[in-house]
Amino acid sequence: PADYPTSRDILHGRGRSYQEHPGNRQLNAIIADNWETYESANRSERAAVFNRIVAVLRESGIRFLEKRKKKIAGSMQSEWVVVDDSKARAKVSHTFRNKPIMPRYHSSKEEQERDGDAAAKQGDR
Repeated sequence: PADYPTSRDILHGRGRSYQEHPGNRQLNAIIADNWETYESANRSERAAVFNRIVAVLRESGIRFLEKRKKKIAGSMQSEWVVVDDSKARAKVSHTFRNKPIMPRYHSSKEEQERDGDAAAKQGDR
């Protein structure tokens, strides 16, 4: 088990807190940098892209983590565990497949923050 995720780790999971985690945002940047290679690749070449990205990230000390529930002393508790390469590749693959929707998600969030800042400034007047 991993003690606790660092800001560099890539977290498996759903929801905004996972999407906004710094390590996951870094993965999104890596996906963007490799997008053209991915788009022009056939299936086996894409698998090579996934393997290379996972290898580079792991070599740099970045972990792919998943939260798992475990029964300890009669109660359910969660712990972070490092996933195997197969799950790490699946995470990278999934992130590539979802890339087209990510800019829309992040731009709408940024618009909401700007709108909130504008409303707060109007309230200060």
